[in-house]
Amino acid sequence: FVAILRALAAFLAGVNYMPWRRFLVFNATGGVVWASVLGIGGWYLGDKISEFAAPFPIVLGLVAAAVLGLGYFYLRHHTAELEARAEAAFPGPLRLHSGGHPDDRC
Repeated sequence: FVAILRALAAFLAGVNYMPWRRFLVFNATGGVVWASVLGIGGWYLGDKISEFAAPFPIVLGLVAAAVLGLGYFYLRHHTAELEARAEAAFPGPLRLHSGGHPDDRC
C-alpha cells in the first residue's frame, strides 16, 4: 500500500530474479486489493463526510468571532504599549511622500 514501493515493485522483482508469472499474479492481486481498499475507503469516507462536516461552518464561525473579539480586547487594553513600541521602532512623525527616489527625505 506504499506508493513508492508499488512503483518500484517490478525493479525489485527483477533484481531478485522473481519468475515473471509469479510476479504477474502477485502484482495483479496487489493492484486489485489496493484499488479496492482505496475505492471502498473513499466511498465510505465520502458517504460519512457530510455527517462530520455539518457542524463545521458553525464551529468555524464561532472560532472566527472569538479570535476577532480577543483581538479587539487586546488592542483596546494594550494601545499605549503598542504605540510606545511603534514610536521606539520608528521615531518621529511618519510622513508619506509621492514620487521621487526612495532615499529622498520628505
